[in-house]
Amino acid sequence: MRTAESAGQRMGTDNLSAVFDAAPAAMLVADRNADIAEVNLGAEKLFGRKLRDIPYPRLGHLIGCIHCQHPGQHCGETVFCRDCPLNQHVKSVIEGGNPVCNEDVNVRINSGNGDKQVWLRVNATPVTFNGQPHVLVSLHDITCEIELHQQLRQASKMDAIGRLAGGVAHDFNNLLQAILGFTELLLTGLDAKDHQYSDLKQIEKAARRAADLTRQLLAFSRRQKIETCPVDLNETVRTTDTMLRRILGEDIKIAHNLSPEVKPVLADPTQIEQVIVNLAVNARDSMPKGGCLTFGTSPANFSSCEDTRLVPESVPGRFVCLSVTDTGMGISPENMPHVFEPFFTTKLSGKGTGLGLSVIYGIVKQSGGWINVYSEPGQGSTFKIYLPATDLAVTGQTEDHDQPLPISLPGLGQQILLVEDEPEVRALVSLILRGAGYKVVACENAAAAITAFDRQKDDFDLLFSDIILGGMNGVDLACLLRKLRPDLPVLLSSGYSDERVRWELIEREGFRFLSKPCPSSKMLTVIGEMLVERNNAKT
Repeated sequence: MRTAESAGQRMGTDNLSAVFDAAPAAMLVADRNADIAEVNLGAEKLFGRKLRDIPYPRLGHLIGCIHCQHPGQHCGETVFCRDCPLNQHVKSVIEGGNPVCNEDVNVRINSGNGDKQVWLRVNATPVTFNGQPHVLVSLHDITCEIELHQQLRQASKMDAIGRLAGGVAHDFNNLLQAILGFTELLLTGLDAKDHQYSDLKQIEKAARRAADLTRQLLAFSRRQKIETCPVDLNETVRTTDTMLRRILGEDIKIAHNLSPEVKPVLADPTQIEQVIVNLAVNARDSMPKGGCLTFGTSPANFSSCEDTRLVPESVPGRFVCLSVTDTGMGISPENMPHVFEPFFTTKLSGKGTGLGLSVIYGIVKQSGGWINVYSEPGQGSTFKIYLPATDLAVTGQTEDHDQPLPISLPGLGQQILLVEDEPEVRALVSLILRGAGYKVVACENAAAAITAFDRQKDDFDLLFSDIILGGMNGVDLACLLRKLRPDLPVLLSSGYSDERVRWELIEREGFRFLSKPCPSSKMLTVIGEMLVERNNAKT
């Protein structure tokens, strides 16, 4: 290869060589046969090797297309590969003489550490070199910039999908509350042998399945209430082992690589179990002929910009990494950007809802962490979940979700201020409460509730309000009425959580909360308990 000094002399100035080498960008000069006549030091830095020791390499030998590997077609085997964007830019400059300015291309480069895929910003202009037409190509490595932009775009996309999913779940939960509630009323007192009984049970079953779907949507959209506490990830993985072996079957081996050095994480223990189960089921479906599923844990501390740059979506702090690796079919490159989107699935119709991974995404995000996936077709997949570490000790206490509900307490004529903007739900709840022996003043919004309360504030025994209302929301309404009646019991409900649901304020004020859809027995039980507590407080 010609030296930079001789090139500078041919170009007409002794200083040109120094300027060429001092340029921060990678620069090279190529002829009409795609042979490289000259490179600068920036190019050697980009490629990680001494290019000047290689005699006359072709452009396609150093930089090439990322998607075409067939003999006779990929870069280096033809003068200007028709599939390579960089080759085509250089060709257009040589043949047409028109410069190329700030064109971004995704290519592979043959570096000293092997091939790697990068994004380059290309500028190219025609020059005369050694008396012959050439093209001067300037290359800036913008891989980090493009990856950050893609991460931001994906995060914005997922947030928008989450808001949409949460809004749909809110409206749907109101519908399900009405469907389940009126179905429950119709079933009350109906003989199980009645021909309508089985039909109503089918309606109830379908509605409860729909309610499960909305709960998964809310998990993805991070619009549900979670109860965090210190969780031992190693112990959680071990305790789910028996259940997972039943789910996965005998053809899939489970292995553990759990670090004893990891600290507890702050998370909802039930949701962490759901994450593990969902990942295991996803892995099972990718290993139809069997394989191995490996769970691992490790400390992950990010203290510098360099640390966070190496792990997508990472932020400074102390975390614990939970990795789940399978030996399955892997994920194709075109599907990778969509794996966490709700209802996206590559399974056959009826084989899955496409919510498993999206639920995991929502749970991890709401827990203050993030999730990365690494996969190639035929090479299996690894999901890495990062959750914030804590120095708090694990208590070992878990909530018993299987405890039966206590028998609902009958109303004794107490008056309830009901605030619900959905007409069907308002009618249903009013009917249930009156049937249980309560008096009800039903309002469609906060303004109507304030008017009713002003007229007879001392007559109300309890406020039962939806949180998401048009105008003033239920939390603000409860705080306002509490100022007028500090002893007023408050029960709030919602099928959705956004910034208007301020959990810290709800807990500080001692408000009770019910998620929609809610069985009427549970609603009546909670109301009865609250009124008993109020009476006990007075005595």
